[in-house]
Amino acid sequence: MISNIFRVHFKPFQLIDFLSFGLPGVLVTGLAIFMTTLAITLQVKIMMFVVAATFFFIYGTIVFNRYRYLKKIDFITSSGVGVMTGGYKIDHASVEAIVKTTISQWKAVTKWGRVAEAVYGTVVVFHTPPLVLNGITYHGYTVNNTCNVSHENDDLNYTAMSHEIGHVIYNNWTNTYLNDAAHKFMADNKLP
Repeated sequence: MISNIFRVHFKPFQLIDFLSFGLPGVLVTGLAIFMTTLAITLQVKIMMFVVAATFFFIYGTIVFNRYRYLKKIDFITSSGVGVMTGGYKIDHASVEAIVKTTISQWKAVTKWGRVAEAVYGTVVVFHTPPLVLNGITYHGYTVNNTCNVSHENDDLNYTAMSHEIGHVIYNNWTNTYLNDAAHKFMADNKLP
């Protein structure tokens, strides 16, 4: 099972947001306009417009924040992996090669036909070392479908990028987020 909850779709407008906040805003606005023709108090009419404005504000905020996040992505691979270089001088072709190699290695081991689909929407964020989380220094870590990777030199092969993409694949393949189990599986199958 592949979870779409944490996946980035690389578009600022998404149907689910419109159905959740935009459409109710339109409906409440329509109802507010209709209610102005009725003989009801001014306070009720004002409250309907305030509720409608609130729905539109929430929807607009969601779209604006997603747009700002997507502007930080430097490029997107053909496999649908977004990359935020963070000033790290890497080229698109190198990232493409590592993502494709990682996908093919995992396909060969798991025999799962949805490996490429599992990485779609993943975002790899490069950070200047040290990469510290909760007081512990890491070469990389994954939270949902965001891989945070430190870069210590210019060789992309010496980063934890393919390992962290492997965590995304494992998490989607098994539908679990068990870090130790993922590391054991990777070690047993000689995966990065």
